Amino acid sequence: MKQPVLDSVYQFNPAFSISKRIVAYLIDGLVTLLLSLLLFLCLDPLFAKSGSVGAVSGRLSSYSKQIEQTFVEASLLQYEDGEVEDDAKVGEDFVYSLVLTSLEGEVGDISEYEGEYIYPDLDDNPRSILYYYSVFKPQHAEDFDSASSGLSYLAERFGQQEKFAEFPLLKREVALLLDDLISHHDSKGEYEGEGVNAIYSSLHSAFLSCLREAREDLTEHYGPLIELYSSFEDTRASLVRIKIAELTLSFAFACLAYYFVLPLLCHGRTISLLLLSGVCLSGAGTKARWYQLLARSVFLFFCGFANLALLILLLYGQYASYFLQVPLFGGVSFYMVDIFALLIPLCSLLLLCFDKPKRRALSDLCTYTTIKEKGVD
Repeated sequence: MKQPVLDSVYQFNPAFSISKRIVAYLIDGLVTLLLSLLLFLCLDPLFAKSGSVGAVSGRLSSYSKQIEQTFVEASLLQYEDGEVEDDAKVGEDFVYSLVLTSLEGEVGDISEYEGEYIYPDLDDNPRSILYYYSVFKPQHAEDFDSASSGLSYLAERFGQQEKFAEFPLLKREVALLLDDLISHHDSKGEYEGEGVNAIYSSLHSAFLSCLREAREDLTEHYGPLIELYSSFEDTRASLVRIKIAELTLSFAFACLAYYFVLPLLCHGRTISLLLLSGVCLSGAGTKARWYQLLARSVFLFFCGFANLALLILLLYGQYASYFLQVPLFGGVSFYMVDIFALLIPLCSLLLLCFDKPKRRALSDLCTYTTIKEKGVD
């Protein structure tokens, strides 16, 4: 009977060195990462066409629009040419409006006073933070758990009472100085020892500060918006879990193709082993059986699971944090699973250091395989 020991001509060759195992691990990780990315780009459109994923995406889009519309209705978000207006620009318009209102339109003839978001009727039709505190909050008082409202509250927040005749109307001499600055870039004027540039900056800064505070107030204390955010977060978590399932499936297929199918076709070699002149054998030094290669691919799936974090970063960039923090099961977040997965290659490295002369990693021990040098000098 033929002895199993004769199944491989490499059975007596030395084991792979630690340095080669590390290089092979990095090569294998890069290849499976790229293969997973390609598979995901193929799978994702298929999942997107399914009714369940489409329904979740639709709900997420609907909640997002409702949240945005709530800020618009509260006059804390404005648009220009279909795009959200820059806060600094809205702040400039607000200061211009204070001047327009205080001088009753008798201002310098320049283009800065002709924009859509300049409010010459600011005293009759309050906008932005004025509208939020004097109109929106009182109208929806039953939905708020915050009592701060009214122009008196806002006037206190501006902290510049000496410049106002009656908030939001500026004293005429202050408004004239600001008009000269806006119309003629005249920055030489002063009011009670304070330069006109400083007055403009203080009003602009006070607006931006109050705008941020108003948005935080709306987000944290307005009941309907709190419910919308809760629904949005739950729906987004559901969609992220679907995407993570797609990524995991893509990575599983990549590991199966790379660590099982490829070694079957290439006599126990992956790309890294082909490049570094190595071969995967059974623990006895014989040819690795198909079930050993299959078990090895399953084990290396968990060993390389941490690569999914890199894949998520490549795909989603700044939004990767949503994926890393989303709870997967039992409240365990993805990043916690990912950190646990990192322990497997670290344990393998320790085993490689102490397992002389066989140099077996954790994957070798669990699947009764070994990596040998293909060529011997």
